Amino acid sequence: MALPPSLSRAVLKGVRSLPASILMYGPPGCGKTQLAKAVAGEAHASFLSIGPSDILSKYVGESEASIRSVFMEAVRLARNNTESKCTVLFFDEIDALGQSRDEEQEHNVERQRRQSGSRATGDDDNDNSVRVIVVAATNRPEDCDPALIRRFAVQVNVGLPTKKDRKKILKQNMKEIDHAITKKQFSDLAAITDGWSGSDLESLAREAAMAPVRECIRSAAMMKRRRLLSAPREGRKLQQQYQQPKNKKISDGIGAARLQGENKEDQINTNSTHQTSEMVDNDDNDDDAFVRARERLLEEFRNLRLVDIRDYKRALHFLFIRMYPNIHDSPLAEFGWIDEDHNAVGNGGLNEHYDSSSDEEEEEGDEQHEGNLLI
Repeated sequence: MALPPSLSRAVLKGVRSLPASILMYGPPGCGKTQLAKAVAGEAHASFLSIGPSDILSKYVGESEASIRSVFMEAVRLARNNTESKCTVLFFDEIDALGQSRDEEQEHNVERQRRQSGSRATGDDDNDNSVRVIVVAATNRPEDCDPALIRRFAVQVNVGLPTKKDRKKILKQNMKEIDHAITKKQFSDLAAITDGWSGSDLESLAREAAMAPVRECIRSAAMMKRRRLLSAPREGRKLQQQYQQPKNKKISDGIGAARLQGENKEDQINTNSTHQTSEMVDNDDNDDDAFVRARERLLEEFRNLRLVDIRDYKRALHFLFIRMYPNIHDSPLAEFGWIDEDHNAVGNGGLNEHYDSSSDEEEEEGDEQHEGNLLI
């Protein structure tokens, strides 16, 4: 809730004046960048995000010049903002800009720290008509220069979400997805993901939500391969039927030789014609297989199934198997979501990503096997 300017100037003055710099620290993936954007949104201010690569340079003096240009851009945005005359300047990974110093790099870091520190506190800002709020974030506050950290008036620890917060995050991630997850299942998922960050929960929800999509793609791809591989088999069957010997008894040796020559000439003409038609048929088969696979994919997408708890179990198994050498040591075993075959209960196996090469090898093996039977 924003205060009227007259009341703000009358009350928030002196030591009550609002700080111009905020430092947020905590584990990665906990939403520090989103909080900075939320501050700008609540204040109706412009938002400018800066990373270490936008400032740091190996040439002496260029880093300081970059910091000055960044603050000049922030002031310009604040002047152009007719609603609040304010800009939120967000520095991500501030520890890369103001690292703890040693003797070798003390001189260069000291100049950068003074430049960024004075700008962060507004010491060099002579324009009172605009306001630049500096918000910085770091995952490693212990690596920051204490002199730089001291200049941030407000320091906020952004920790890992609680169980209640994790449940809200999971629900929010599935807000635009059709699903069949119940409140009890959301609570179980929040309990089993203890210690996860918001970014980890988003990855889990994305993995589960993509399961029905992968099933549609896999079904269409396998249908296309089956049609492409079945076309040559049908052609070989017709060719073998055409090449079967005729049941004729030839007693005359001269007649047998004449008939053999005619059959050989007919066979040459037939083979050339068959090869030409086979090339055309293969192109037609490719187009037909692609069209049918595309129709199948569109039909599957129209009737996309709901995301359910089985998809989350597969996704958890997919993620936990990379965290724990023994999957039975993971929280899945504690909640009874894993069976003796190392599979998530109720899903029929792992949620592996679709790989067309595995289907191709499988189909090629089937084709060779059936070809041997035909021969």
